[in-house]
Amino acid sequence: MMDNVGRLMRRSASRLIRQDESDYNLTVVLEEWQLLTRAVKHCASLQRRASESVLKWSMNEESRAIRDVAFQFNDLFQLWSDAQATYDSSLQASIGQLEKIFSCIGAIHEAKKQLEQAIDKEQKLR
Repeated sequence: MMDNVGRLMRRSASRLIRQDESDYNLTVVLEEWQLLTRAVKHCASLQRRASESVLKWSMNEESRAIRDVAFQFNDLFQLWSDAQATYDSSLQASIGQLEKIFSCIGAIHEAKKQLEQAIDKEQKLR
């Protein structure tokens, strides 16, 4: 019987080690995705400013063709910025879901630890 308990404890320990590694990997993924959302927002902001600068520059030009092209670029950048904003909000929602999953995993780990402690106490009382 003690041999089975020892084997069970070793398996549990190796599972906990693997779970800790996967938790660490999930943490790294969440951090990288959050970094990506900041980069997307920054990139969209830079593109918007560049588009506005081109539009302002074109207003000072006498050529109607330059103004037309600048307005077309501005429209295109606005569409692209809207697409990036949609992507960013979807990514934020996904990150939020992963964070909830991560917190639930932590609660599960804690419950497993408490269960193991209760089993140990029960075995000691026998």
